[in-house]
Amino acid sequence: MINGSGNVSPPARRAVMKAVREVGYVPNHAARALVRQRTDTIAFVASLMEDRRFWEDPFYSLLVQGPQPNWPQRECSWC
Repeated sequence: MINGSGNVSPPARRAVMKAVREVGYVPNHAARALVRQRTDTIAFVASLMEDRRFWEDPFYSLLVQGPQPNWPQRECSWC
């Protein structure tokens, strides 16, 4: 119900949301990923280089920046 699913009466929804606020509930993304069997995580893996040329190369900065505009609407996290 907290994630917006389920057919819950308005009084029950208000009571649950009040309890959520009172106890300071915060969703556990790791637990959610286990249940859904999906992490919604985007990973960029690169080998360590002895010099900084790899990270200063415009190609790689564009590669990393490319998908960022779509992240908020897809609720993805960066790793």
